[in-house]
Amino acid sequence: MELRGSWDPTQAQVVLPAATEGGLLGFRLSRAADGNLALSWQAINGTDSDLTYSLYDGTDGRWSAARPLLNDLAVEAAHSPAFGDDGNLYLAYQQTAISLVTKTVTMSPTLTITVTGLPQPGQSDLVFLEHPVGYDWALESLQAAPANPAPGQAVTLTAVLRNAGDRVPPAPQVAFYDSATAIATRPLALSPAGGYTVPVTLSWTLPLTPGMHALSAVADPAALVTETDETNNAFTLTTSLPDLWPELAEPEFSSTALTVTVRVGNAGVIAVTTPFTLALRLDDPLTGTRVAVRPWTVGVEPGGLVTATWVVTDLTPLAGSTGELWLRIDAGDAVLEADEANNELDVPFHWWPDLTLTAADIADDGRVTVHNRGYLTATGVLVEVHGGSLTGAVQSSQTIAALAPGASAIVPLTFTGGLFFVRADPLDAIPELDESNNLATGIFLVWQEIYLPLVLRHR
Repeated sequence: MELRGSWDPTQAQVVLPAATEGGLLGFRLSRAADGNLALSWQAINGTDSDLTYSLYDGTDGRWSAARPLLNDLAVEAAHSPAFGDDGNLYLAYQQTAISLVTKTVTMSPTLTITVTGLPQPGQSDLVFLEHPVGYDWALESLQAAPANPAPGQAVTLTAVLRNAGDRVPPAPQVAFYDSATAIATRPLALSPAGGYTVPVTLSWTLPLTPGMHALSAVADPAALVTETDETNNAFTLTTSLPDLWPELAEPEFSSTALTVTVRVGNAGVIAVTTPFTLALRLDDPLTGTRVAVRPWTVGVEPGGLVTATWVVTDLTPLAGSTGELWLRIDAGDAVLEADEANNELDVPFHWWPDLTLTAADIADDGRVTVHNRGYLTATGVLVEVHGGSLTGAVQSSQTIAALAPGASAIVPLTFTGGLFFVRADPLDAIPELDESNNLATGIFLVWQEIYLPLVLRHR
């Protein structure tokens, strides 16, 4: 609390409204020749300790927000502050280096506990710090509502102005621009105290001509205030953008090609005319193994959808893969979009074997040919012959050690006669693209020769 020019406690001013007991150590109050005051202390922030301060502007009559002078792991203590003749704040203090270590503690012959991140003090040094006291406007953000307005649409622009300095500048202004064209300048009735922010709003209607808009807000546009940092007075926002998104990625596969039907939409407010790139990747849409890329040169109007067919014949990157396949549109970020986070889509495709056989694969001599039409090697392929029905007794069986994609294997089987069923992977132990093509049936006829005796009779 501060009481100034009076002994009436009702006129006391709260200096640190958010202060908590125990988190403030070693208060020091310093006074400058121009009437400014500086309150400094050692703040405990849970994991570390930093020198913190609040400055009273003798001209404006308000205290700034509490802000750290330092933000590091070291511990600062025993500080001695003073204002210099130049109006800046100077501090000498003790700084103790802190390192985070790992320690293992033996609790009993059978129990040890390892603790990581334990602070351990190191060397202590005497440090001298100079903090400039002055004016400093900073633009913290600029937003539009709606966020991606269409041509001719009314929009509200909101800039957040921060007083990043310690003193309060007079007559603050914020100017808004559309590229190099001035939109309007907004004066503020009251400047925020040091460390505080204030929103500045402007209602504006976009031009009817379609196109992107590079909007900006600039604090102190006429440079009326000399600031400690002149590089943080502006904030820019690009809006009225397209927004590409993948509406569909439907795969069709064979042993020689992967065909993907791709449908690209534009949820933005202007057309996409810049060529961009489509990419297929495994496991991760950004960093995964690249399967294929292709250019996209067709324009996409706002709200429109464009469909294209993509045939990938080089399936080498897919060999042995069991991961997910991802489609990313505008893979090189050639198009500036309203939303860059909606450009990926999981392609519903599995890198599995596909065991197949038909009646034509059963030879008269009992040999059966099994094919793998999938994309992954099948191992331990069991082939069985059941007599009479699918649940009939097993007449014969063989195991194929490994069957590569696109390969075939011939296995010799024994048939005892009559109706039989040949099935590959009868226990469904191998995940496949299609589980319905593993069965073939046939009839094995056993021809028997009957020898009739020839009897000659004489009369």
